[in-house]
Amino acid sequence: EQPIAELNAKSVNAMLDTLFAGLHAKPGTPVMNIRNYFCKVADHMLRISAADHLEFHHTHSSGELYRAVWEAKNLDEIESTVRGWIRDMLACDYGDERVVRLMIAYIRHHYMESTLDLRTISDYVGYSTSYICPLFKKTVGVTINRFLTDTRMENARRLLESTEDSLEQIARACGYANAKYFGRAFKAAFKQSPGEYRQQGAHHGDRDGTEREKPAEPASVDAE
Repeated sequence: EQPIAELNAKSVNAMLDTLFAGLHAKPGTPVMNIRNYFCKVADHMLRISAADHLEFHHTHSSGELYRAVWEAKNLDEIESTVRGWIRDMLACDYGDERVVRLMIAYIRHHYMESTLDLRTISDYVGYSTSYICPLFKKTVGVTINRFLTDTRMENARRLLESTEDSLEQIARACGYANAKYFGRAFKAAFKQSPGEYRQQGAHHGDRDGTEREKPAEPASVDAE
C-alpha cells in the first residue's frame, strides 16, 4: 500500500513486478483469491485518490473496477487491467500541490532513516532543492527540515510515553545517529531532556491528563 500512497511510479511498478512475478511463479493460486485481492487494491486506490483529490476518483467507480477484475479471463488479463489502473492514477498530476504531498508522505514514511536529508527528498520527487525548499515553506508554513524534525520529535514523544525503550533505541528509531544528538534536538523542541520528559510522564503528565508542550503544528496539507 505504501508505494501507491506515495504515488511514486518507480516504486509502484517495482511492487507490481514483484507481485505478478510471484503469482506467475505459482500457477496453482486460485483465480478467485487473486480477483478478491485486486478488488481490495482497487478500494485502496479509490480511497487514496479521493483523499488527494485526484481525477481518478471521479473517472473510476468501485463497480467498474470490480467488474474489470472479474471479467478478466486469466492472470495476464488481470495484470493488464491493474497496470492500466496504475497508469491512469499516476497520470493525475496536480502540479506543485502533488509535489508537496509526495514530500510529506515520503518524510512520514522515512523519518526514521538517519540519512534522510534535503538531497534525498529532492532526488525522490525529481526537483532541485532550490525549487522544493521555497515551495514547501510557502505551502506548509515551515521548512522541510523543520517538518522533518517535528515529525521525528512527535514520534520520539510517543515512544517515550508508550514504551520502555532506551534513549539510544528511541534515538535510532527516530532517525538520530546517537542519543546525545537526539537529546539536544528533543530539549530544543520540548524545553526538557528526554529523560526528564519520561520521568514527568511517569509521575503525572499523561496519566492525570496534563497536556505537555508539543512542537508547533505546520499548516495542514491533508497528505495522509
